[in-house]
Amino acid sequence: MQPEDLLGGDIRLVSLPSIVAELNLMVATGSSRDIGNLIAKDAALTARLLRIANSGFYGQSGNIRNLQQAIALVGTRELVNLVMATVAASRFAAIRQDLVDMDSFGQRAAYMSVAADTLGHLGRAQEKSWLFVAGLLHDIGSLVLYSVRPSDSQEILLRSSGSPDRVAELEHERYGFTFADVGAALARRWKLPDAVPHLIQSQLWLLPSAMHDHDSRIMRMARCVLFASLAERSADEAVARIADEAGTSSLLIPETDLLQAYAEIPERTEAIYGSLF
Repeated sequence: MQPEDLLGGDIRLVSLPSIVAELNLMVATGSSRDIGNLIAKDAALTARLLRIANSGFYGQSGNIRNLQQAIALVGTRELVNLVMATVAASRFAAIRQDLVDMDSFGQRAAYMSVAADTLGHLGRAQEKSWLFVAGLLHDIGSLVLYSVRPSDSQEILLRSSGSPDRVAELEHERYGFTFADVGAALARRWKLPDAVPHLIQSQLWLLPSAMHDHDSRIMRMARCVLFASLAERSADEAVARIADEAGTSSLLIPETDLLQAYAEIPERTEAIYGSLF
């Protein structure tokens, strides 16, 4: 069995509205006004994007009143990424509530997206515009597994005793792949740029791995930051664990900047969570 084999079922997660594909084409060929006009056709999406643009995530407070102002604030590519993130977030509601607390899942997704975005800026990522989307979708493969393999998923969750790394190990034992591989397959099904599935897969690779490139190391660091936060570790403990994993490989970001980011990410997450979910 391959990860792609799990995406053939009739579940809402495996499809995205046509507006996402249209917007991706428009980024290369259309004007910002054309992009704004296309998004404006969807009133609910427009309202959510304006809430995000006016959130503390972008340091605004009610100053952005239309899509053209939002595009001027965040940029064309970033706004299209927010559309993808917003539409993807709406798909999360399709999953069985008995296998996952969707509020907690959404909070983790928002935290990871903010962590990847924050570290991407600090680490001068080459494709930082995609780190936010990949962060938001980092665990979406788990939702596919919960949906199409609920019994297996329940057993794995029980056997893992709450360890995220153990979940990945058990999934690999059972299927020959992990939630990260499934998430990457879904990102390819959605025709997202190659950077997104690559970043989703790379979150499980240890920092010294030769499979990493510059941006995927940042994605791995964002995952380390996420689970340090969930374990309620201090900033010093979180950074020490990342440095320990990195060993002799470059951290890409000075430890003082990592400490500052660890303190700021929760507030940025809170600012955007309500708008995304």
